[in-house]
Amino acid sequence: MLLTVINPEALARDNPQVLLEAADRTDDHGRAAILGRIQGWKLLGNADLRDFAFRMAVAPAKDLRDHAARTLEDRSADQVMAEAAQRLAAKKAGERAAMVGLLGKLATDAAMDMLRTHRSGEKSAELAGKIDAILQVADAKSSEPAANPDGPGYRAIDGSWVVIPPMPELDTEGEIAISGDAKVELLAILRAENARRRAKNRNADKVHYNDEELPESYVDDAIAFLLDPPLVTDVEDRDHIRQYFVDNLAKDWTLSQLEEMSHYRGLIAAFALCSEEHHMDRTLEHLLDKFYFEFEPSAAGSFLKAFLFGDSGDYRVLEKLAIDRKLDKRIKTTCRKRPAWSGDLLEVHLKNALLYTPEIIGNAFWPALAENLDRMSTYL
Repeated sequence: MLLTVINPEALARDNPQVLLEAADRTDDHGRAAILGRIQGWKLLGNADLRDFAFRMAVAPAKDLRDHAARTLEDRSADQVMAEAAQRLAAKKAGERAAMVGLLGKLATDAAMDMLRTHRSGEKSAELAGKIDAILQVADAKSSEPAANPDGPGYRAIDGSWVVIPPMPELDTEGEIAISGDAKVELLAILRAENARRRAKNRNADKVHYNDEELPESYVDDAIAFLLDPPLVTDVEDRDHIRQYFVDNLAKDWTLSQLEEMSHYRGLIAAFALCSEEHHMDRTLEHLLDKFYFEFEPSAAGSFLKAFLFGDSGDYRVLEKLAIDRKLDKRIKTTCRKRPAWSGDLLEVHLKNALLYTPEIIGNAFWPALAENLDRMSTYL
């Protein structure tokens, strides 16, 4: 209700100081959220807010530093270069380090020239070493043979050019429907489950509790859920029993319906089924658990696994959908969550795969790995 009276974006634009005051009153999680607002509302034109972002780029908490780095990277090369000399002349090594990181990401000839000029006067041995590493990579790239015109990729050990295939586009068109016969079949499954529960309840004196029967309205609700799946953030607690019914009790029926849909429709329905608000878990980790570590995979888990290891499986598709469908990444160091970023799902997958089931790293994963080689140290 308050947000309909006060427009926080307009307030921040008119008085950016309110964001800085809020940052002083909150914890690292709140400061990360403020950085997200600064980035989303394009407020880095304000010098005080840029100073705040640079301070957060050297904060003790790694997740906060990552937020700040992403915020600062959301600017043009001209904007970064315009203040590079000023930041590199700062007294605090942390502020200089933040700008060195930005110039390294920028990786233009002008940015490398700026780092070479600054290198001779840098007093911090650690930061000088970081500059040397950036320049070494830049020099190596400049001496590499030209990339193959067939497309983006990487140079293999034998000198050949390996092209990274583009991420496949999923078909989002076409009508989807669940037939009347399928509805009758689902109703029969529900009635059979209710018959089982009634039989169990007759022995209530032995089991000490009764199982409630499932209302037949669940059939229409389940079909509506599959045909128009909500975003992960919109899955409500009241959906939990319906999800359990359609994803587990009727999993064979549900899997057959998902397989009739286009890949896109089937995947977003599976994502919605994987998000259990009842357990407060809508994370990438939970998504992977659903189809890697379940003893008896649910319909959603089975469908996701079949897609990923099928002929058209590509891990980048799942990652993009995970971001689009509003999944979170669990931050173990703070026991908090944040929205998923590109590369997060791959990181979670590799940690689990290397720890539990290394054999699942296959052809579906190498394009994502090849596009994120610069983050391999983070993954492993």
